[in-house]
Amino acid sequence: MGIPLPPPLYMGFLPLALFGGTFFGVVFGAFAWYMGNKGIRTMSLKEAGDVALIAGALFGITVSWFTRRLARKLGLGSWSALGTARLRT
Repeated sequence: MGIPLPPPLYMGFLPLALFGGTFFGVVFGAFAWYMGNKGIRTMSLKEAGDVALIAGALFGITVSWFTRRLARKLGLGSWSALGTARLRT
């Protein structure tokens, strides 16, 4: 897509939380608003926005924590250091 993003295991905690949480929050909020307007009770856009904000924040923090923990377990360094390393052929 032309966006210079490192793979998730090489991203920092905050960028990964913001990237993943924002995407998940928007999709989940739209789905919650759509499903919330199917029954007797209707869900306002503010309520859907609140749900999206909370769900996105929790999802982003949780996924970032698990991803950074896995990167530490695998002993992965930073993406910038990996790009400057010489590969043997």
